Amino acid sequence: MVPLFIWSCGGERPPLEKISVAEQMVSMADNENAAQYAPLDIRLAREKLQQAKAALDDKEYAEARRLADQASVDAQVAEAKATTEKGRRAVEELRQSIETLRREIDRSVSEQQPTG
Repeated sequence: MVPLFIWSCGGERPPLEKISVAEQMVSMADNENAAQYAPLDIRLAREKLQQAKAALDDKEYAEARRLADQASVDAQVAEAKATTEKGRRAVEELRQSIETLRREIDRSVSEQQPTG
């Protein structure tokens, strides 16, 4: 009798590259100060990365791959949020500087006008 299904996990390779990519994504998010601007997202990314490494150690490669992918996505979200927030804050600072300059110009102009 020939078996109809052959089940083998031996051919599955460890997702080392996916875990490496997830580590890089977390690092990139950290470089954008994600802990300050997107703390929940970067925390989730780190947790999933740790879970992926644990699954890798347990030779649960499919789970490790899934978690590494999720960690990468969470890190990308954290990086995007951090970049967006930093940009928003820069725009707000620029707007405030412009408003300060506008008030100074208005005051300077009104001081130079002769009073009747």
